[in-house]
Amino acid sequence: MQRKEKLLFVVNPISGYGKKDQIGALIDKYLDHHKYEYQLFKTNFPGHARELAQKAVSDETDMVIAVGGDGTINEIVNVLAKTQVKLGIIPLGSGNGLGRHVGIPLNPKKAINSINKGKCLPIDTCLVNGVTFVNMAGVGFEAYISKVFNESNERGLLTYLKCVIQHFNNYRTESYEFMVEGKLIKQRYLTIAFANSQQYGNNAYVAPRASIKDGYLDVVFVQTFPFYYWPVLIFKTLTKKLHTSRYIKTHRTKHFHLKAEHPVPMHVDGDFHSSLADFQVEIQPKSLNLIVGKEVI
Repeated sequence: MQRKEKLLFVVNPISGYGKKDQIGALIDKYLDHHKYEYQLFKTNFPGHARELAQKAVSDETDMVIAVGGDGTINEIVNVLAKTQVKLGIIPLGSGNGLGRHVGIPLNPKKAINSINKGKCLPIDTCLVNGVTFVNMAGVGFEAYISKVFNESNERGLLTYLKCVIQHFNNYRTESYEFMVEGKLIKQRYLTIAFANSQQYGNNAYVAPRASIKDGYLDVVFVQTFPFYYWPVLIFKTLTKKLHTSRYIKTHRTKHFHLKAEHPVPMHVDGDFHSSLADFQVEIQPKSLNLIVGKEVI
């Protein structure tokens, strides 16, 4: 008789929209019990998902499933990267950037079915100052907004846009310096994004040409732009045309060193991390085994 794979579902009960009370019943009903046996735990505090993933690795669990958003995924990825333990996703966060990129349905029943199919793809992860991320990291305005958004009592794209509009005019841009093709560049930017996949979430594509399996990181530089340009920028973001904007530059690399004149906020997979002035970013090719829902670029 074939051995059943051991699964651990890690549920973040406060991520995204609504309650997660029904997820256990859905897993019990729709998971393929001929292939899998499972445990389910809910997180109780920041960092709890990481602790649960560490225990899963030591217990020789075959797959850890993040039931939540990109922040929950990030905690788990920081443990699973460079191990043989697979990552599954039931995307129940606010943006669900990674889940959307790899075709995991937002409907929990259909997401569970993706786990049943078990299509596994080795993907890249990235490091910023030694911290692993799998979707997006960044510095400057977007990181500042991630902090404001995470402190808000409301979730969703409209709340995020509201935070952006409220703080845009008051944010002070920073001067950065870095090397591109042997040339030292020093310039002020509103935001610099480190993109492993294509989108923040909610189909907002900041790096539409990025790939999570090409062994490269896409660095996206956003210059300051006038307030009236926001509708154009949002349209380009939602239609995968952001790279065509005159305010956007993109650099593809395996390693990137960035210095800011003063400490600036940094986010990692959508969660504010810290304020620093020096950033070392690098790719970790094919370092995570991810359950996907479609062919992925």
